[in-house]
Formats: sequence, structure tokens, C-alpha cells
Amino acid sequence: MFFSDMPIVFISTQRTNRSENLFPHAHECYELNYMTRGRTKIRLNGTQLSYEEHDFILIPPKMQHNLYAVRDEAYSNYTIRFTGAAELMASFIWENQVIKFHDYDSSVYFLVSEIYRLYHSNGMPRTELYNAYLYTVLMHMRGGNVLDVPAMSEREEDPVEQAVRFINDNVLRQPVTVRTVADAVGVSPAHFARMFQSKIGIAPVKYIIEIKMNYAKKMLAEQDLSIKEIARILHYEDQLYFSRQFTKNTGLSPRNYRNETRR
Repeated sequence: MFFSDMPIVFISTQRTNRSENLFPHAHECYELNYMTRGRTKIRLNGTQLSYEEHDFILIPPKMQHNLYAVRDEAYSNYTIRFTGAAELMASFIWENQVIKFHDYDSSVYFLVSEIYRLYHSNGMPRTELYNAYLYTVLMHMRGGNVLDVPAMSEREEDPVEQAVRFINDNVLRQPVTVRTVADAVGVSPAHFARMFQSKIGIAPVKYIIEIKMNYAKKMLAEQDLSIKEIARILHYEDQLYFSRQFTKNTGLSPRNYRNETRR
């Protein structure tokens, strides 16, 4: 089979954002999720699994998944998204199954790092090469373990998941504080803070700041808004306080971050 004829189609690859991945989500495509450094936990349709350096997890379409922060542990996580013809995935690597593979000799990591490097250097023109690498990655994944992950059952949304959804949906719409989030999910601020810290691994105020800083970085890199305008959009009354918080979070001032990302 010529690689150009393979029923595998690369979509994108990226280093994932921890804050965005704390909330359960799903995709219409396959996702190859892999850890290059550190450890955390991954939840698949409510089933929680350990997830460590050199682990690769193939997640089928429409399966809810999210990562957890582990207290005092940092991690580096990446994803590759792609589509695959049903007949290929059914016969080649178990359609709609979760597969976990531990890359003992870094052979798979070499392939995916090449995909990442080429994509972020050249964009989409080398799609045929990405598909070829992906085909080889899936050959390796066949040696992994098929995980018993049940289908998503209907259940009432957890208060912490409600809180994460509320933060993500409202951080640009209104000032979001621990109290406003606690009120939205119907618990006291103190109880909410304990629940959030226990389940997510970071304090809710830190999570809110991370979400704001993610928006700030995107606006600084992609838009010509002034720093004062960005602070206002993120509901900071004091531009200097926003700048100090951004510098503390990223290691760069807003102005320097914009200059670095636009070189």
C-alpha cells in the first residue's frame, strides 16, 4: 500500500494545556495522548487510570477524557489527532477501544516528536509524511494493552465538573471568583474550595488565574489589543496588577511575551 493511499488522515498535533484538559471533553476524531515527562491521572468515561512518562494512550472518537493535576508534580503532555477509516481501525487496531502502550525504548516517541517538529515548522504541506509516521506508530500501538473502559453512562454532573464548566464559560463574561463559582454550584465557598482542591489538585483561585492567563497569552500573541484592553476583557480593574500576575505566571511581562511570540 502506498502511504498516500492509507486510510489514516493526520489532523493536528500540539502540546496540551493542563487547565483546558482538567474538564472532561471528547472529539470527533481519534486522539493519541502521550506523556513525555512527569505523571498524572487520566479519566476515560469516568474510569481513572495512572498516566506516566513514556505512556501512550489511544482514545477513540466521542470518548470523554480529561487529565488531573497531581499535587507537587509537573508533567508535559502532547496529543496527535487523526481520523481512520472504520475498516482499518476495526481490523488493524480495535475500533472504539482504548489502547495503552508504554514506550520502553523511545521508538514511538521518536516518531511522534518528528511529527510535532515537522508540523510546527512546516504546517500541513507534509501530510503524507505525517500519515506514514502515524501508520508506524499504530503498528507499535498494537503491542499495547486494550483497556476495559465502559461506555459513558448517564449520570448527574459532579459539582466540581459543573464548577470547571462555569469558569470556562464565564471567565470572559463576568468577574469570576471562588464565591461566584461556589454560588453557581450551590455550596459554600469554603466547602467548594476543599472539594475542588481534593479532586483537581490545585486551588480554585489558581485554576481561575490559569484560565485567565491562557486567554491573555492568546490575545497577546494573536491580536493587537493593548495590555490595558486585555486586562479589561479579563475583568482586571488594575492593569498593573494584571501585568504582575501575568509575569508571575509566565516569567515574562505581557509586552515581552508579545514580542517573543511575534518574532
